Amino acid sequence: MDKNPVISYKVAIIGAGVAGLQTCRSLKKEGFQCDVYESANDIGGVWRENYSGMTVQVPRMVYEFPEFEMKSVAPDAFATSFEFEEYVKDYAARFNLMENIHLNTVVKKISQYDTNKWKIVLSTTGKQDQTTHADFLVCCTGMFSTYLHKPKLQGEEKFILSGGLILHTSEVTKEKMFQIEGKNVVIIGSAKSAQDLAVEVLTRGKAKSATMLVRHAHWGVPRDIAGMIPFQYIFMSRFGQGLVSLYKGVWPDGPAYLKLLSYFCYPFMLVIFKCLEILFAVQLHQYDALQPENDLVKDTYGYCHLPSPEFVNSIKKNCTELQKDEVETITENKTIILKNTKKEIPCDILILGTGFFRSYKIFDEEIYNQLDIQDDGLYLYRHIIPPNIENLAFCGTEVASLSNICTDALQAKWITSLLLRNHSLPSKQKMEQNVETMKKWKRSWMPQTNLRSSMVLLHMTHYHDTLLKDMHMNPHRKSNLFLEIFAPYLPKDYKDITA
Repeated sequence: MDKNPVISYKVAIIGAGVAGLQTCRSLKKEGFQCDVYESANDIGGVWRENYSGMTVQVPRMVYEFPEFEMKSVAPDAFATSFEFEEYVKDYAARFNLMENIHLNTVVKKISQYDTNKWKIVLSTTGKQDQTTHADFLVCCTGMFSTYLHKPKLQGEEKFILSGGLILHTSEVTKEKMFQIEGKNVVIIGSAKSAQDLAVEVLTRGKAKSATMLVRHAHWGVPRDIAGMIPFQYIFMSRFGQGLVSLYKGVWPDGPAYLKLLSYFCYPFMLVIFKCLEILFAVQLHQYDALQPENDLVKDTYGYCHLPSPEFVNSIKKNCTELQKDEVETITENKTIILKNTKKEIPCDILILGTGFFRSYKIFDEEIYNQLDIQDDGLYLYRHIIPPNIENLAFCGTEVASLSNICTDALQAKWITSLLLRNHSLPSKQKMEQNVETMKKWKRSWMPQTNLRSSMVLLHMTHYHDTLLKDMHMNPHRKSNLFLEIFAPYLPKDYKDITA
């Protein structure tokens, strides 16, 4: 790097969702030259356009920019996608970020010079492909926006020709709701988007029926545990995350005293979490088709979600039919034949709550191979840096926490601190050792998913502590010991770091 990076360093940022915007804000504030490339016609990422009825699944106090309060929504309310989209635009306007953002600009290919600088081929609507260059690259393409996972189903061609409709959950927009009225709707999946749409197609869409096909049921977390305690007081406090550590193991960079205690406390933690499972099952009506197979904590690290009260009520009142099965065939007679029971279910519209998959093919073959992508994801140093590649970072793309927006903010600050040389990276060998330790720890108990490498979730505070310690900052942000232990860690606690 040059001795005055603030003047000379040019940074390219891919993606203008909440991670890309916060990265731009953090770097721009320090004087870096930033260009943000966004393929869509507006900012916001998944909040720009998504399924009808989509909301933030945690309360506003848990999901907001640390230095920019969302005043339009009450702290304990759950913002709609429209409210959050407007909030993101307000953030970009407040910090004058639009002047750095190139909309309708697709990154087609990325390669690296011998000097470790970046060559980026861009395709902009209405223009010829262009090539630009950058000293440092930050990938902020998000976890749930790259490619839709739409599995091929036996008989789907004839089903579509006969007038049937197959949509991914993200394609079921408000404009599509008129197509649902009076129709038999079948939804594959049981995560948040599938649950939201199970309610939405019956209420806004006025569907004739709604059936959910659940292959593997997963634990939900009540918004208010036992109807009294907001979930964040258990799962986002040091006390609660300490309990998780004593049960499933301490974050590899976590406190040494917890590692010692975990050896002795496991039997007690097992009883505590089994009691929680019983409580959650009663609260969320997780019986029969919705009865999970894994224990609560393990399952949360693959499929964490907070069911809405509307969905729980819909299940209790049998408004939504549940089938623990999967599709064998979908027919031209607009029926689905189930694989195990051979039961036939009427289906005019099939909605796929089958998630997304990520692609790294924007990188040329050499860079792609160096990333060493595994079946369970991309493992990085601090969930940010690939040890084998210089001048590349990922923000908000390879990490999943209980407050992604807050974690993205701290990652953006960490990257900025690194470029300012306020902290430095360890040797390549030490970074690789750290990555290997994290990989072995996650694989020792977390469920096998294609996003396992990204999972932080109930160890979020310990991960945030690690980033702050790297930057030589105090990780303890509360005003007294009681709050430090028992109060949830929220975005506002990091306001003075990101402001």
